Amino acid sequence: MVSVHDPDEYLFTAVNDDEREERYQDILAAYQSLHQLKKDSYVTSVGIGSKDWRTIQRISNDVDLDWVMFANSLTIYQQPPALLTFVAELAAKGVHVINSAVFHGGFLTGSDYFDYKPVSREHPAHQQLYMWRDQLYKICREFEIDPAAACIRFAMSIPGVSSIALNSTSPQRTKRTQH
Repeated sequence: MVSVHDPDEYLFTAVNDDEREERYQDILAAYQSLHQLKKDSYVTSVGIGSKDWRTIQRISNDVDLDWVMFANSLTIYQQPPALLTFVAELAAKGVHVINSAVFHGGFLTGSDYFDYKPVSREHPAHQQLYMWRDQLYKICREFEIDPAAACIRFAMSIPGVSSIALNSTSPQRTKRTQH
């Protein structure tokens, strides 16, 4: 499995529209090379991983993808209707959909990082996030469900999602979420 990973970050650092388009053409050229590797049987599949699902959508219009990996995009915390529709479209075309970063960078399992950026309960702009997480934890306690397990189950229940990618800094936490 090969991919152009996080092309959104490459595109978003462009200083203007011309540079952004030039970078997009770079990405398309990279995919031509990856598809040649697949044609020559060096790899079995070509995909994309990105935090910005709209970047995946744009690239999928120009590139045949075997798999896609959405990070921080489709979680118990957020499920944009347009993304749900896109996932269903991909699945209908036989594209393997991997749901990744279903804990929002660890925030939903107790860290103070949301989508890989530090957050603080004291910061006014972050208070809604903490209130949402507090409510999630309250519901999980009421039903005796581990919040990580709830996140994982939800991530796998989305129609069209065929697998999830988990990461953790704690082997104990990973083992605990297997149940």
